[in-house]
Amino acid sequence: MKGLALIVFLVAQTCPSLSWASKMKAWENVTHEMPECKGKPTKVRIAGCDDVKVELAKPAEITNYTPSATQGSPAPMQCGPPEAKGRCLHPGPLCKVPCQQGDVNVCQPLLYSERPMGDGWSDTSVKRPNEKHSEYNDINTARNFRCSLMHGPWGNDKKSVERKFELPAGSEKCTVKWISYGLRTRDNKHDRVFSYYSNDGSSWQGRKELWVSRMSQGSIHDKTITNVDCSQKFLRLEFTSEIDQAFRDEGWGFSDVQVKKGDKLVYNERLEGKGWSDQKVENSWDRRDQCKQTRMHGTWGNEKKEVKRTFPLGSSTSSCKIKWTSYGLRTRDGKHDKLYVDGKEVWSEAVRQNYKDVEKTVPCSGEVELKFTSGIDSDRNDEQW
Repeated sequence: MKGLALIVFLVAQTCPSLSWASKMKAWENVTHEMPECKGKPTKVRIAGCDDVKVELAKPAEITNYTPSATQGSPAPMQCGPPEAKGRCLHPGPLCKVPCQQGDVNVCQPLLYSERPMGDGWSDTSVKRPNEKHSEYNDINTARNFRCSLMHGPWGNDKKSVERKFELPAGSEKCTVKWISYGLRTRDNKHDRVFSYYSNDGSSWQGRKELWVSRMSQGSIHDKTITNVDCSQKFLRLEFTSEIDQAFRDEGWGFSDVQVKKGDKLVYNERLEGKGWSDQKVENSWDRRDQCKQTRMHGTWGNEKKEVKRTFPLGSSTSSCKIKWTSYGLRTRDGKHDKLYVDGKEVWSEAVRQNYKDVEKTVPCSGEVELKFTSGIDSDRNDEQW
């Protein structure tokens, strides 16, 4: 089998005209105050024909960018003059708010994401358990969640992780989703999730326990909590664990966080099937799989040998960076899995039982179709992708 997890980056590579470059000249190597970035200075420079770079002198600590419903995790924002829109090649530090007072978002390279990202969280660690501890690299143990990308995982070195979200106007209630994981021994110590609200993003009230559970080794909780109080401007989520041992003995982590206020998507890193030609999403289930209990698109046998999706692009886009994880489950005796972009094969590999992170940069414009295929010829009881 092969399952998928995707991040798609769009990078505009359009060469500006002389008139555009001339207009930009006034911005070269000057300081420009941006209220939305707390007044921290920026520099805009031009290098040759098509290299416009916007840099913050210091990283802005702003987290109130709200993605649109078609996006996943918040996309990088880069502030600059209107003439620079869509011309950025080299993303720099992040300013996660829409630009103001005549500035525009120079480029917004992250179009779509369905995997955990550390930006904005009090601890930015995002790893798989097998990247955290060498024992998880022993594929013969087939430990649960070995291949699952998650916030963390942590032992007792980190017992609380949080993030705040600026909320749009509208409904006073939110729906919050996430997945919590119990790793290693976990001898029934509690994990919890709390919510808070605030009008200014610093003075927090209304602490409420949204969920609590005693965690055991291999436990997984896919939670949906409705009617979370979102009556004020900011929501804060805090994930906690009571574990008292290092990760070599017990661990915890979480993933697939989604926050919706009414029907408005506030934050999303949740892997979901909507928009794909086959919307099936599940955790790999066979106890013999090296990546068992890993959430992915699929799993499929030979009853489904291609899955695709089309993404609309910005008018100035000419290059796409595509990242995904490919999974081979069960026997997978070397048959090829492939990726086609707009009908052209850009990746092919003889897949064995395991997973692989892949990255490809390809030409694209207007819209881009991703089509993942597998050459497996047996049902799910023998091999899967």
